[in-house]
Parts: sequence; C-alpha cells; structure tokens
Amino acid sequence: MREFNIKIISTQGTFMEDKIEEIKLKDLDGKFSILSNHEARVVFIVPCRGEVVRKSSRETLFLSFGILNVDENGDVLITCEACEWKKDIDINRSKKSKERALNRIDKNKDGIDIQRAEKALMRALARIESVS
Repeated sequence: MREFNIKIISTQGTFMEDKIEEIKLKDLDGKFSILSNHEARVVFIVPCRGEVVRKSSRETLFLSFGILNVDENGDVLITCEACEWKKDIDINRSKKSKERALNRIDKNKDGIDIQRAEKALMRALARIESVS
C-alpha cells in the first residue's frame, strides 16, 4: 500500500506526525477508513477506537471529538479534544468516568447538563473499547 502524511493535534499538542498506509476512525454515520490518494474532504469524528496502519505494524488509539481534513494532496490533519494510544489508557479511570456519566444521566436533576454527561459517556465507552 502507498503511504500518506498524517498529523494529529490534540489540546495537549502534537500527538503524532508520520507517514502511514491507513487510518480507521468513526464519524456520525459509522466506521470509515482513509487510504492514500483519498479525495479531499472534511469529517466530524466522534469518540472512537481507531487504528493506525503502517507498513510493519498496526496500533490502536482512542480519539475524542474532532475534525479530520484530507487536503488536495491527500495529506491528513486531525484536530481533536483528546487522543491516546491504547497502552496509555487508564482503564480504571475510564470505567469510573463511565459510571459518573451514567449516574448523572440517570438522576437527570435540574442543573445537570445531560448533553455534557452523554458526551462524557461516549468518551468513556470509546476508551474502554480501545483497550478491549
């Protein structure tokens, strides 16, 4: 397979900058892949388990809400809230985040931002899936 340039930037700075063969992510319509020479496009990414494919390896990562941009040269830029390699995900923290979010949604009291709790739940579930 042919390679393309990718750069992923999170709120913490540059997460990765490399040449890869494929990236697998998720948008509002479901899972998708980007390969070399992909047409130019912009995609809204939802929290998901992703996969980076290189010539000699595959790595799993977590990506939070973000924007993926494929430019006219086929290079990819992803900007996202958070991004972590599978090996760096704290599964216990993710499970606690899931429980907190479920409790907030379940209680549904005045003053609780349900949309915020639902987004937190999406991120926690995607992190948990990324380590499975």
